[in-house]
Amino acid sequence: MIRRETEGDFLLISQMAHAHLAAQLAAHFGNRAFAPYAARSDGLTAIELHDAGWPTHDDAPSVNHHGKPTDVFEMPMEKSLHIWSLSTQRAMEANPYAGLLVSLHGLALSSRIKSERPTRAAAFALIKFQHQQVEIQESMRKKLDLRTDLPLRNGLAELGRSASEDALLYDFRVLEFVDQLSLNLCFDAAKIPSSGSVCARLGAMPVICRIRREEDEAFVVQPWPFHAETLELEIPCRRIAARRYTGAADLLHGIEAGEEFAVTSRLKRRS
Repeated sequence: MIRRETEGDFLLISQMAHAHLAAQLAAHFGNRAFAPYAARSDGLTAIELHDAGWPTHDDAPSVNHHGKPTDVFEMPMEKSLHIWSLSTQRAMEANPYAGLLVSLHGLALSSRIKSERPTRAAAFALIKFQHQQVEIQESMRKKLDLRTDLPLRNGLAELGRSASEDALLYDFRVLEFVDQLSLNLCFDAAKIPSSGSVCARLGAMPVICRIRREEDEAFVVQPWPFHAETLELEIPCRRIAARRYTGAADLLHGIEAGEEFAVTSRLKRRS
């Protein structure tokens, strides 16, 4: 769940709404400098399903220690690991390639976890999750006739090993890019100013895309990867009272009483 805070209100956006927004961004991807992405159907399926495990939380959300709805960046590690595993399983049900990409995404997220003093149980859970994802990826690679004898870093081969490996790396980088950009739009803040290394086309070296929010409240991405000069995208959300919630039941009651509507987010090319 994504939580925006406004005067007197919380705006709540589900992770599935965020994932759908990411897929919309990928569908708009492409211009003279960046190859169109819309034709890569399995990649788009992975993007649409990369957070498919999140309804287990968003349909029964928790509260943080301040009594606010827990957002995606506040989730305890053990719960995140379970959600990422479930996302991979649901993507695998769609097709093996989508499952492989979502597993790679979860593995990458797990590698970024930082904890100053992890407990033994937490450290074991993290290692167990990562080993499980590596096993899943090997299984999906066999189904897809991808090699299993290459040296891999977080499940991915170096650029130039083969056309199929370059395609996988390309799809993974697009997924990471639109995921991070969508999170920025949903939070209405440049929480991730550098939105990852994205490849302009298959086999190309990745470039860093940076994002910032301008005074007119539009977001600017540089270099610009989309075919239109501006994008206006609607994000469904729910407005609830900004107060301290006593627990999950109280929060769920507040959500049920809340108002459903959509916010508009705007992206523009730097002038």
